[in-house]
Amino acid sequence: MSKVDKGDVVKFDYTAELTDGILVGASKEGEPVEVTVGEGRVIPGVDSALLGMEAGESKTVGLSPNDGYGPHCEELVLRVPQEMVPENMDPQVGQELRVRSEDGRDAYARVIEIDESHVTLDANHPLAGKSLTMHIHLVEIA
Repeated sequence: MSKVDKGDVVKFDYTAELTDGILVGASKEGEPVEVTVGEGRVIPGVDSALLGMEAGESKTVGLSPNDGYGPHCEELVLRVPQEMVPENMDPQVGQELRVRSEDGRDAYARVIEIDESHVTLDANHPLAGKSLTMHIHLVEIA
């Protein structure tokens, strides 16, 4: 049987859990994820885990934040004065907002705190800084 190599197009199913077992992601049943291995379209630890797998094989891997969604960066947590919030917006804790970065690109940030003078936004990926357990099943090598 052939084994996955960099540049191969593969289809795989997965579930992702925090180290305490809380499910944080999964492929849809009957709809495996399709990627070209090594293109960076999936988190680094999954890209690495796929290498050398054979169709039909399953594996479980533990991923550090660096192999997952990266470390949590404090510089991506921003306190915005209430007067900078558009009048027609009523931000709520947990809400995800689209914001424009200084270089003009759209980014997403979650509202994590609101007080009388500021709204605090976190532009980190929600799983940044978290270790993960990934269960991967390689469906096929295309």
